[in-house]
Amino acid sequence: MSKHYTENSLDALLNKIYPYILKHGADIKASKGSCRECRNIVLNLKNPLARFSGNKDRGGVFFSCLGETLWYFSGSDELKFIEYYIRDYRKFIKAGKEISTAGGAYGPRLFGGGILSESQADLFVSKCQVQAVIDMLRAKATTRQAVIQLFDKSDIEKNKDDVPCTCIMQFFSRNNVLDMIVYMRSNDAYIGLPHDVFAFTFLQEYIARSVDNKVGIYSHHVGSLHIYKKNEECVRKFCKEPCRDILSMPPMPQGNPYDGMQWLLEKERFLRLKKKIPRLNDINIASYWQDITRILELKFLLSQQKTEESTSLKKKIVKLRNGMSSKVYENFISNQIKKVSNSKDTDKQLSLNL
Repeated sequence: MSKHYTENSLDALLNKIYPYILKHGADIKASKGSCRECRNIVLNLKNPLARFSGNKDRGGVFFSCLGETLWYFSGSDELKFIEYYIRDYRKFIKAGKEISTAGGAYGPRLFGGGILSESQADLFVSKCQVQAVIDMLRAKATTRQAVIQLFDKSDIEKNKDDVPCTCIMQFFSRNNVLDMIVYMRSNDAYIGLPHDVFAFTFLQEYIARSVDNKVGIYSHHVGSLHIYKKNEECVRKFCKEPCRDILSMPPMPQGNPYDGMQWLLEKERFLRLKKKIPRLNDINIASYWQDITRILELKFLLSQQKTEESTSLKKKIVKLRNGMSSKVYENFISNQIKKVSNSKDTDKQLSLNL
């Protein structure tokens, strides 16, 4: 029996599916622990830009959602990259200290080693599935072949502890509106689902802009949607929180997003590797991309709390907040300022022990 939910925001979907799993989920023992499982679940998000949670206890997950998304777009499979945003990622995929890459990483499967220019894509279309889909949709908007495959038959034998949960993505352009359907073989409703919805709807919007479409509905089909026993109390706490305002990210600028994404990836790399604040305010780059970079800068600043006096740190974060073009992120940033004065809460926030 399948269960379908359709809502305007991620939070609204989570508030529907969490109680359902807690009440109707079957107890099973999985490789990562005991959980409650419901099968054949379909979640429809009518506003894919409302892709992140306004829950006060889950606010810090915005950093890891964004970081994982950019890990995908970079085409990287390097564990050091994603560990900057999700400290326990290596533990999650059961990779030893000697392992430097994630066998199940989505980046190389989506982008084949990085976002390719359109001229490069002609040569390496088989490696860059995202560009192949963009090319298909540009050539024939009504195509039913705009499919990206992430799960491969070889994964079962090669990556026993790091097998992609996502099987396929399909894109439909109808009347200049791009809908996206994703099929997951398995999905952790508390940890994985918010990250997947964030990253995949971001990809949906990126492709929509690339083919001059509006963003349509995002549909998330899951074979096994589950909540691990260790997270049940957190899920119940989430459900008890009063209704939240719908948090919708600003729309991606019109036109081809390629240059903006390349610029963002360059700034992200600078922050993560050089541990310095990059220069922004590039007149050739839309404020949308600069705001996202400031969010990454915020994460970097928070990581400095142990070595920097709190008053100085607060001033830097306030200055960053004042430089944002969009007000959507204001409450999120203000909440981080409040946490600076409590080192225990901040350490918990930054650990991203997902």
